[in-house]
Order: sequence, then structure tokens, then C-alpha cells
Amino acid sequence: QSAIVKVFFTTKDEKVFEFPVHVDFTDVENDIAVETTVAERVQRKTLTVKAEAYQIKAVSFEPAEGTPEAALLLEESPEGDAARAAVAAKGGSLDFGNLRVGDTRPETFSLKNKGKYDIDFSFVIRRAAVAEIFTIEPEKGTIPPGEAVDITVTFCSVRDVLLKDNKDIRCTISEPHTGEAFENFNVTTSVRSHWSAFSLRPGRGLTFGAVKFNETPKGKRFDIKNEGTFPFTFAVKDGNPE
Repeated sequence: QSAIVKVFFTTKDEKVFEFPVHVDFTDVENDIAVETTVAERVQRKTLTVKAEAYQIKAVSFEPAEGTPEAALLLEESPEGDAARAAVAAKGGSLDFGNLRVGDTRPETFSLKNKGKYDIDFSFVIRRAAVAEIFTIEPEKGTIPPGEAVDITVTFCSVRDVLLKDNKDIRCTISEPHTGEAFENFNVTTSVRSHWSAFSLRPGRGLTFGAVKFNETPKGKRFDIKNEGTFPFTFAVKDGNPE
């Protein structure tokens, strides 16, 4: 027969632990739990238990290397923890600016693993209407320790779109072996996509009235006004070439 002994491990400290566990055993008549036990009938086996507690540290939209802000993110201190938490809570921001309907624009940011072990990442777009206009590459993957992955978010729309500080894109950082999610952050997006717009004045067209045969030609003026953001070209043609 056999018995299963479970050992549970938990700690609040980020470190490696190694300690012995002694297992004493004897026959059933020799009660090992009382003082009258016969020591000569007790045998001992020693097991070494090893465990490690570590933090998952993924940083995105981080400050430029060499700045005080970047150095703070690397510190193992309450201030460093607070700085990393602030980055995670705030997420990052991508501004695609003003675009014509149908234009495509990519924006890229880096997701870096600053921990000791691999991490998994995955992106989701929560609303279907937003998922139609953004693509993310890669959507998920694994990042080895000390390495980074460039994430490209591409916008393209066939309709008018106005987004300001939209938070529908969300990233989840998880532990590869257990799948447990450790961190989430939003990728904030802003973009305006619209058609070119113009107006003609006068709005009812040009009226020349009654004109005598061979009379000196009269001139009329109409205005084309660009009501949009982007420049455009135009051509005036005869609407009835026959």
C-alpha cells in the first residue's frame, strides 16, 4: 500500500526556497507520536523541497531607456511596484489621427518580458463594431524572458468613424503552464475617419435668364468649397456632351 502526502507552498516573498523535510516511519505497534516510542525502531528519510516564487513582469508603452521613469520600472521596491501598477492601469495610447475613409494606418508598440520566465499574452477586442476596423498582429504568443515583441495595430474603415480614448482593445498577460491571468491592460485608441466633403454655391445652380441671339456672353460664377479636412481635386465637365 501507499499513502499520498501533499505539500503546499505559498509565500509573499519573491525568492528561491530550498529546505529539508524529514519523514519518520515505524511499525504500527510503535506509536511514533508518543514519548514512549522506541527510537531504534524508527527510520527517517529526508527529502529536499525546492520552490520558487517569482513575479510576472510585462511592460508595454514603457518610457525610453535611460530615463528616470524607465529605471523606476526596474526597481524592486514599493516605488517600482507602484510605477509598474500605474503603467498596467493606464495602459497605452495609440493615436491614428485623421484619415480618409478606406485609408489604412498601422501603429506599433512593444511588449517586453522583464521577468525570469516565459509569459503568454493575448489580445481581445470587446465590441464587434470596433473589431471590424482594427486588426492586431500578433494577437497572441509567448515572450521569453528579457525579450520583446512588437505589436502592430492596424486601422482601416469603409465608413465614418470617430473614436476618442476608446478602450475596447484589451491585453491579458498570463502564466504559460497554468494559464492563470496575472495582468490586464487596455490599449487606448483614438481615430477619425471621414469622407471628403464639399459644397456648391449657389445651391440651386446658375440661371442666365432670357438671352438675345448674338448678345455679348454673360458670365456667372459658382463656388466650390472644401468642407472637409483633406484637399481634393475637381474637374468641371459638360453634363450633356451631345
